[in-house]
Amino acid sequence: MRFLLIDDDRDAAELVEGLVRRTWDVDVEIAGSAGEAERLVDAPGATAPYDLMMLDVGLPDVDGIELCRRLRTRPALSAVPIVMVSGQTGEQHVEAALEAGATDYVCKPVRSRELMARIRAVLRDHERRTRAGAAALALERTAAELQVANHDLARLSSVDPLTQLANRREFDLVYQREWRRAARGGTSLAVVMTDVDHFHEYNARHGHLQGDACLVAVAGALRAAAQRPTDRPARWGGEEFVYVLPDTELAGAERVAERVRAAVAALRQPHGGAGAGPWVTVSVGVAATVPVSDRGGDALLEAADAAMLRAKRAGRDQVCLA
Repeated sequence: MRFLLIDDDRDAAELVEGLVRRTWDVDVEIAGSAGEAERLVDAPGATAPYDLMMLDVGLPDVDGIELCRRLRTRPALSAVPIVMVSGQTGEQHVEAALEAGATDYVCKPVRSRELMARIRAVLRDHERRTRAGAAALALERTAAELQVANHDLARLSSVDPLTQLANRREFDLVYQREWRRAARGGTSLAVVMTDVDHFHEYNARHGHLQGDACLVAVAGALRAAAQRPTDRPARWGGEEFVYVLPDTELAGAERVAERVRAAVAALRQPHGGAGAGPWVTVSVGVAATVPVSDRGGDALLEAADAAMLRAKRAGRDQVCLA
């Protein structure tokens, strides 16, 4: 430990130094004035803060209570125990010292056993507070880490791990919310259903790892085709993807679908599988409606899916409207 004794009476300071050295393994520094004390605590390259400071009220340059107030303004010393020693026993002096930041107040003449008992009590209390502060800090850190973990877990539960698009669970939640909102507001809600053409043949020709890479590329094209924050693509399952488009009529949804089809075609992702063309393409189905109740959302999804199947039967790499 490190103690700082601030007293212009060198003999008294050395007496206290001898007492504490017999009790603790401690480094003791002595300052004979407020100025010397401030130079010690502010010295460049100063080591760790003191574990205890004993401060005589009657200093030659600055009143000890004022020095105590100054020391408390330094962040490194804001929690260090300060024991004030004074021959002034009036309540107003004790009150002034405690208000300035003193931890304890000892009246002169100082009795050795009383002084050691007070120092022990002050150090015990300081250790308890330090441990409590460390425990509180650790608890705050754990709470922050838990919050981050919960955020990550929530994100993982809503994101498809391969494509990083919203997963089916998240899409269902968003879709139901937007359906209810459209029903309340009497606005149009659209769905764009997309399926990668001849994807099984792609896997057979290029392998499943390349198939995963293909889906990631298609997901990126779908993400780039969205123009509004509310236009969220999701992975429906396998090689199928879906958009929910709030406040969008059929014509607007058709434009989004055509952007999706063109964006995938522009990837120029080699295919060449049996029955497929040279590049990866998608078939897209579009449906839109104005919901009239909180229920009935499945019919819109089925209509978009049926339109997408018609696009496949019509030759693929095209958009069909419900």
